[in-house]
Amino acid sequence: MYKTTVCCLLALSTLCTGFKSSAQTSEGKGVIVGTVADASATPVEFATISLHLQKDSSLVTGAITDQTGAFMVEKVPAGSYYLKAGFIGFEPTYIPNISVTAAQPFVKLDPIALAASATSLGEVEIAAERNFVENKIDKKVYNVDKDASAKGGTGLDALRNIPSIEIDADDNIKLRGDQNVNVLIDGRPTSLPASQLLKQIPSSSIEKVEVVTNPSAKYDPEGMSGIINIKLKKSKNAGFNGSANLSYARGKFNRYNGSLGLNYRKGKVSANVTYNHYNGDHWYGGDNARYYVLGDSTFSQLTKDNGNYLSKSHYIKGGIDFFANDNNTLYIAASTTTNDGGGTRTLNYENFNNTGALGNFSERVALFDNPRSNYDLNGGWQKKFKNPDHTLDLDVNYMRSESEGIDDITQSFYDSDQLETNDPAMQITTTNEENKVLYSRLDYVLPITDSMKLEAGFHYTGRDIENGFYSESFNHAIGVYQPDTFLNNDFVYQQNVYAVYTTFGQQFKKLGYQVGLRVEDTQVDAELLTTNETFENNYISLFPSGHFSYQLNMAQEIRLSYSRRINRPELEELNPFATYSDAYTIQRGNPFLRPEYIDVYELGYMQYWKKFNVNATLYYRQINDVKRRYLSLSNTGMSVVSYENFDTGSLSGLELVLGVNPAKWMRNNITFNVFNTVVGEEGFSEDLNFNTTGWSVQLNSTSTLKKGFTFQVFGSYNGKMKVLQGVISPMYGMGFAVRKQVLQKRGSIGLTYTDIFKTRNFEFTSQNLTDYSFRTNRLWDAHVVRVSFNYFFGKRQQGKQKRRVKDHNSGDDFSTPDLQ
Repeated sequence: MYKTTVCCLLALSTLCTGFKSSAQTSEGKGVIVGTVADASATPVEFATISLHLQKDSSLVTGAITDQTGAFMVEKVPAGSYYLKAGFIGFEPTYIPNISVTAAQPFVKLDPIALAASATSLGEVEIAAERNFVENKIDKKVYNVDKDASAKGGTGLDALRNIPSIEIDADDNIKLRGDQNVNVLIDGRPTSLPASQLLKQIPSSSIEKVEVVTNPSAKYDPEGMSGIINIKLKKSKNAGFNGSANLSYARGKFNRYNGSLGLNYRKGKVSANVTYNHYNGDHWYGGDNARYYVLGDSTFSQLTKDNGNYLSKSHYIKGGIDFFANDNNTLYIAASTTTNDGGGTRTLNYENFNNTGALGNFSERVALFDNPRSNYDLNGGWQKKFKNPDHTLDLDVNYMRSESEGIDDITQSFYDSDQLETNDPAMQITTTNEENKVLYSRLDYVLPITDSMKLEAGFHYTGRDIENGFYSESFNHAIGVYQPDTFLNNDFVYQQNVYAVYTTFGQQFKKLGYQVGLRVEDTQVDAELLTTNETFENNYISLFPSGHFSYQLNMAQEIRLSYSRRINRPELEELNPFATYSDAYTIQRGNPFLRPEYIDVYELGYMQYWKKFNVNATLYYRQINDVKRRYLSLSNTGMSVVSYENFDTGSLSGLELVLGVNPAKWMRNNITFNVFNTVVGEEGFSEDLNFNTTGWSVQLNSTSTLKKGFTFQVFGSYNGKMKVLQGVISPMYGMGFAVRKQVLQKRGSIGLTYTDIFKTRNFEFTSQNLTDYSFRTNRLWDAHVVRVSFNYFFGKRQQGKQKRRVKDHNSGDDFSTPDLQ
């Protein structure tokens, strides 16, 4: 699996020979520095800086301002120039008569003030909006560190108020209502499920969330609905600095969270370390009603359950960047997460006979421990050539996670008079899972001209997963536990994906485009060790993409995009050995399940006004070999969950994101999503061919008040929706957050209240099942009050050099030069 590491190391040793020659390219060159702000002296981030020759106006080089509005134009030959500074919503500003000489190579400009554009926008409110959400040709970037409700929470809390993203009752992450989304951390896959890992990362460590609904060929095409890339903060400041965060939350139980981040930069070395501890108890519960026919009789069962899960986790991450010279950076980082989880779950079953009378009931109590650990090692090399946009990046990431779940189960049986009918069933189960992931990439970016760029690269992802399940039950006759041989199994799964890609993009006046092609070779080997069964699936896939944008004017833009994606089966969908989620439900995977291939089309329109903006997207997905959960009833009355491929499916919809900003101190975002799903399958019963419509709305209103106060209201509503074999009832809830800056703006205190009216729950009612129907209602601990404190300390002087912050999938480089 890991032979790619050798290739990467060979590439590293070959390319290192460029260190010395590249280091000399900056000798004899000048530097121009300055800052850009609006009329109110607010720094303008991502303003474009272009440097032109005075004699013929030809473009020489340029830069982009950072979050403080600062910029640095490097490697400027001696000569006379003028500088142009601009940003959407502002009139461009020109600085003439800039002279760079051998005697005076360093030029510091006076602060540059941008005036609001009088042609279409008239005001600079758009700048604040763009600071919160940035629209790229192939994605949207949300700056979540401006979200008051997420402060003091976990990474999962930070996602809850992002437009298009939903978190369901089981903490599954959905994009536009679809769970088949690929979640990355700093552009890399994770060995732990993303929701589990994000629960252990503080929201204060997250800088941005990138939402990519139609990725280019450079992205990993895994995940039907798109990609969510979570970018962690990286210090840009010289000297010693850091931050501390503390929070306390109360739902049904207490939750504590604390983190400390330290950074140190000096000379050619930058180091950082982050520690987070979480200790929280979470409640969950619900009920389930089943009705089924066996023979000529109808039976029913009512199940009620409740439980708690106590999580005690430690997360630590450290890294070092070494700036060998202006053009070469080496880096290494490591992190580890441990979680000592456990709790209890109690289920009460009431069984009714065909007359509706209570026949018997039972109580099932499970005590469980679920310790988990995760290890991550990352290293790489970033190289710049003579042109700083001409780059080569080598990155290798190895992740390993281990988990062990031990359940001690006792089920007692009673008759209708509450008399125990027989000995209790006693069972101990152990689930072990080891997951190893090696992800490596070699990315090359060649700027052909200032408006034309070619990218190419090689990516490799290898996964080794071993899942073992062992069960033993107590034999009352002989007084010992004996193995349940019909349940015990060990499943091994290995997947290697080799990918090469190329993309080409150009900005031609108002028209921008990017086209690409990715080729992947997937090799899958799986083995059920218990029965010596082996499964193999090797295939080559092509993933073309195309993105087009046209700027009608300063405030209007149209976008059109296409990409092909894949949704590969997950481990639980493939493992053919039966597992029991409770005493009456069996889940069985299908090792012959095929991946889904999805063709995605999107048409987007953006319009900005003075205090209002619209971002509308029409989307359509054509899905081949649709894979879905399939419910059936066994001849003993057990619920059987399996997975099947169906012929085709499609999803079409409209997403409308409205920004309403009535004043400079208020920002409102409303997201509407309405969609239609069609699934068809020849040869199956009529209920598997269905056409349904669903809709949802999200609201996020943030007000920046006087004396350092910020107030936020947020909520969502998911309408009633028909799905395969049933209907999901409406789900809704709302909350608020308030935050106050303290200690000369170095600190803040906050209060967050979620699910104020205790309305969040998940309810599903089955439809059109043969001899079987059920209704389930799931509840979780969403009614929570949280108080938090954040504090930043140390120097804020910016360093001269920093590592480029790369999006490891899209190729966009958001780095900005730091000032001395």
